[in-house]
Amino acid sequence: MEILALSLPVKLSLALILGAVIGFEREINEKREELHSEKKLPTDKDTSAVLGIRSFSLLAGLGGVTGALALNFMPLALLIGTAFVALLILYYFFDVKASKDYGFTTEIAVIYTYLIGLLLMLEILPVQIIVAFTVVVTLLLSRKKQIKSFVDDVSHDQINALISFGIIALVILPFLPNTTYALSDVPFIKQLLINLQAPSLENLLELKVFNPFKIWLLVALITGLDIAGYVLEKVIGQKKGWILTSIAGGFISSTATTQSLAQQSNETKSANNLIASALLSNLASFFQIGILILIANPQFFIRLVPTLIIMIVVTTLTTLFFLTRKVNSEAHVTLKSHDIFNLGPALKFAFIFFAITVISKVSLELFGERAFLITTALGAFAGLDAVMLNTAELARQTITTTLAVQAFIVANAVNLLAKSVYSHLQGTREFSTKFFAAVIFIIVGSTLGLLFV
Repeated sequence: MEILALSLPVKLSLALILGAVIGFEREINEKREELHSEKKLPTDKDTSAVLGIRSFSLLAGLGGVTGALALNFMPLALLIGTAFVALLILYYFFDVKASKDYGFTTEIAVIYTYLIGLLLMLEILPVQIIVAFTVVVTLLLSRKKQIKSFVDDVSHDQINALISFGIIALVILPFLPNTTYALSDVPFIKQLLINLQAPSLENLLELKVFNPFKIWLLVALITGLDIAGYVLEKVIGQKKGWILTSIAGGFISSTATTQSLAQQSNETKSANNLIASALLSNLASFFQIGILILIANPQFFIRLVPTLIIMIVVTTLTTLFFLTRKVNSEAHVTLKSHDIFNLGPALKFAFIFFAITVISKVSLELFGERAFLITTALGAFAGLDAVMLNTAELARQTITTTLAVQAFIVANAVNLLAKSVYSHLQGTREFSTKFFAAVIFIIVGSTLGLLFV
């Protein structure tokens, strides 16, 4: 980034302005604290903050002067810098003694303000970055209550989940080899094929089946989306309405959400609103699958867009149909609270994805495209994520995008039919029948996507 060439007066003026911005926030915060603690309107004496606009503006100016002197008069600059540090320590000592408050947020803000003026003069960083840095510092200082409230609401399980995600994305992923291995690289498989003495299976030895880095990258992606869905659910909450809650549930697990709604159908006379909620959760899952495929294989995603659009439109129309039917106004849609992910399910997904990858590639090599579609369909019983990510990877070189789109339609159909079976086992006849009819309508609509490949 290019560093703007500013004159000395302009730099000093900018330092004073940026310091005043931070000082303004500190002074407002001081008034707010006084009003909160004293429960009264402030007088002229109350409103004068210890450190405010003037103080922080002068501190940034002092940093600017120090930086200017450092270019030609380093001893004097060091003297001013040392004096600044000494005054800051004294201020903190007397402030703690008077207020009994051991926090040092304001003191940290003082240091940042001084550094802003210093950096502007020394031109170590571009002016744009320094201005942006000032804005970020001011924002963090102004969000004290919000940050404290967020920290108070964070549970131990959520911290463990974030640590688990850090292990997945930052500790394990960077050290995995980004190399695609063949079956011949797996000792026991190679020896097994040799013992079978089957010439027709020799080609399998050089079949590239798995890449540790890519598999784990997809695990990190899935768990990252799980966290995003969990945050979405917490932000929306049950109080924001069942429509938004259903969408949030679909981003986490449309299967679990559909099962939960099927169980609730046993307690209500009308299932129309529950079916609409289940369809909304599945609609949200279509967007989630689209995001995964877009990241894994943009070219495949482009070919899949017409099919996705048709599925989204058909599902939306079906949802609107049930929303306009007679509903039980006394029935409330409530969803089970989802837990944020942990490392166990992530490892389970990695194993499932690995198994589907190996089986689908072997099936494709030995039995052709039809066997691949059957394998993909069987894998869809466990969920769409793994089979679709595997299909997206294969669509890069191994299979055609037309076959990949066919696999998507088949896998989605099987997954929706599996949800229909779950709803039949756990819900009322009305819920399962109507949901099955909606599923058939969506599946038939999705087949129209074949016209665009």
